[in-house]
Amino acid sequence: MKVIEKIKKEQILSIEILPPNRGEDMNQIFSVVENLMDFSPSFVNVTRHAPEATYVELNGHIKKVPKLKRPGSVGVTAALMNRYNIDVVPHILCTDMNKYQIEDTLIDLHFIGVQNLFVIRGECENRTVSHVGKDMHSHASELVEQISNMNKGKYLYPCENPRPTDFCIGVAGYPEKHFESPNLQEDIRYLKKKIDAGADYVITQMVFDFDVYKRFSEIARESGVLVPIIPGIKPIMNL
Repeated sequence: MKVIEKIKKEQILSIEILPPNRGEDMNQIFSVVENLMDFSPSFVNVTRHAPEATYVELNGHIKKVPKLKRPGSVGVTAALMNRYNIDVVPHILCTDMNKYQIEDTLIDLHFIGVQNLFVIRGECENRTVSHVGKDMHSHASELVEQISNMNKGKYLYPCENPRPTDFCIGVAGYPEKHFESPNLQEDIRYLKKKIDAGADYVITQMVFDFDVYKRFSEIARESGVLVPIIPGIKPIMNL
């Protein structure tokens, strides 16, 4: 079921997990999710991260290569859907694939029954490998637009009798603004661009003050962001 349909029906609670580190298996993920299933989560978010630049020695030479520390987002998504019969929301980034590779990944996700996506730009720091060019999206709004086009049956490659996808699209909001934005109003302007491109709902970055979340939501509404805004929180385990 789509996230926006769940929101209309009931109060929702979702959880977010990271894929295993490279070389690990799914056992720890399954163990964590097993415990959290007692809370009847509405859906599970599976994160994705941009590859980082690292150096390896190959045949006596040092070579700079991209390394994805936690691969397997699509596989984790499929495994959780199959094992727990729960809706899973994989994260899709601008910074780790070009738009043609993204289209292929979206087709894979569509074929395994994924109905929801969470779209973010991803990190663009020096330590990550990101080459923004004509085949890369530089803003999350551009990626949202690509997915919206696929929902209309518009693919990058010519297709005979193309079938539309049917993804519900979530995007990130920043109650205390993104660190690259000069102020909250400018940040919300970018959020509005994502909504205009076709995003269906917003999940905020972690926020621990209700007044901060409320102010962000009010300014967003005044700016024309009328989709659901879900607060992102992290339980404080100890002081």
